[in-house]
Amino acid sequence: MFMILATAGAACSKRSGREATSSPAPVSSWTPEAPPVVTEPTPTPTATALMLLRPKSGDDEFQAAIVVLQSADVTTEVATALVNGDHRLFAIRGPVVEAPGVAGDWRTLPKGAYVVTIAGTSAEAGSRYQQRFQLLAHAYAAKYNPLLLSRLQ
Repeated sequence: MFMILATAGAACSKRSGREATSSPAPVSSWTPEAPPVVTEPTPTPTATALMLLRPKSGDDEFQAAIVVLQSADVTTEVATALVNGDHRLFAIRGPVVEAPGVAGDWRTLPKGAYVVTIAGTSAEAGSRYQQRFQLLAHAYAAKYNPLLLSRLQ
């Protein structure tokens, strides 16, 4: 097949008066742009924040999360988050996503602040451990969010 195309190409070149070349035309050297370089460090979450963000699949994981929330010191957590550059605010999934202590439009949050939903919260009632976790997570976020926002402004 290649031989037929090469012969046809040579015949066409003779008719046009140009000499046939044996090498193909150069291939474009275009390459897609590299992704932008992240200039800000990725924030290091506190142990409590890590637990809030980690998916939970069973009662044993909800029980462990309850223990963490019951012993969490919100003031220390906020101070550590600020030192680490972690400006996450926590929201609860329910009939709507609610970020306790965050008033107004989320698009007007201080620079660098953003809202994340707590894993394991839901609009539907789960086990008694999931429900207890959701209540404690709401109470934690209701203290944590306003304190973090007050330190960011």
